[in-house]
Amino acid sequence: MLLAVAQTANKLTYYLISYNQSFVIVLVLLNYASMKNILIATFFLSAVAGKAQTQVDFYTNYGEFRIDLYDSLVPITTTNFIDLVNQQFYDGVTFHRVIDNFMIQGGDGSPTPPIIQDEFDSSLSNIQATISMANSGPNTGTCQFFINLVNNTYLDFDKAPLTSKHPVFGITTGGFDIIQTIGAVATNSSDAPIDPVVMDSVRVVGPPLSVGELQKGEPVVEVYPNPYNGTTNIRFELKQNEVVSLVAYNVQGQLIETLIDNELAKGKHNIDWDGANAQYGNLAKGLYYLTLTTPSTTETISVVKL
Repeated sequence: MLLAVAQTANKLTYYLISYNQSFVIVLVLLNYASMKNILIATFFLSAVAGKAQTQVDFYTNYGEFRIDLYDSLVPITTTNFIDLVNQQFYDGVTFHRVIDNFMIQGGDGSPTPPIIQDEFDSSLSNIQATISMANSGPNTGTCQFFINLVNNTYLDFDKAPLTSKHPVFGITTGGFDIIQTIGAVATNSSDAPIDPVVMDSVRVVGPPLSVGELQKGEPVVEVYPNPYNGTTNIRFELKQNEVVSLVAYNVQGQLIETLIDNELAKGKHNIDWDGANAQYGNLAKGLYYLTLTTPSTTETISVVKL
């Protein structure tokens, strides 16, 4: 499993490949016209787990995998999960329900913690490799969760048949092959693994490095406010005269707007963005990505529109 996005080409490549494998179906559904666009989509799907997200490593008797949490989009759900991880609540707990080509469910520890309210974001969906809250109805989630082995978008709050609503709060960014192996274990008539699948330990780790941080050692783009409602300001500094591209993408990897595409002088620059343009109009609330590219660096940061 990938334990960190380290400053080596091999580990960075593995991170992107691992993430791409988790989203093959998504890339096919997008039906991009060229390989260039597919590569762009792959890059931005990997950026879903960009900086400012909490990372959690799962150590199981089948191997290790990593989940990145959507802290800024679903703070109630992620805070509850992080608190339980920090309490070592999940240590020794099993994945007690496994259904191949559907999901693996775990987290049924004791004593059961208090119920939390459901928390949904329209930019998140129960697609392959995402982690979602298990529940028995509206506002009944506590500690149990499941990881989607395939696209299960019918479990979303805003998609048909609207009878099952499970809040997504993170996504697998390493070791999805381990999760698939767990998904294929032999089970009994109650979908419980015949041989227990145990979470030996679950631990919070540091946030991942962005591509820009790997190349430059520090961010070159700042966005404030973020999250924003109305207009946000994008600021960056160039160490020399350079050709600059600054573009906005949605979570599907689709180009929303090109904000800058020309040569800029050395020094500080800023631009206001209201998340609206002629093609898409006023963008819906949710998660977007801004990418600044120069000959010397590329950095992608997430932006949340409220």
